[in-house]
Amino acid sequence: MKTKEEIINESKESYEKNFRSDNDFHHQEEGKDIVLDKEKLTQDINKQKENEEKRHESLEVLKDKLTVEAEDKFEETFGKEENHSQSHEKMTTDQMYEHLQEEKQHQMEMAKELKNEELNK
Repeated sequence: MKTKEEIINESKESYEKNFRSDNDFHHQEEGKDIVLDKEKLTQDINKQKENEEKRHESLEVLKDKLTVEAEDKFEETFGKEENHSQSHEKMTTDQMYEHLQEEKQHQMEMAKELKNEELNK
């Protein structure tokens, strides 16, 4: 087993080796100026922009393909429904609320009828 002093000495050596030399390196780099080439940066940015546009286009194509496949699978599973767009027409929130109230009223009436039938038996 190592003694306490040996462990401390190893820690100091490790610190000197890893952290002190790293700090010296950063101090040496501070004096150097960074030269930026505007044309090269512009080219790099344009290249990245083109790559992202191509990626976006490929994602759009993939989205369209998946949409078509999903519609085909839906029709294959549930059959083609002619009145599909009519049965799922968009409603405003007021229309949704009115429809909800009508459904609640209908369910209450059905519950009353069932209760009366049970009591009459």
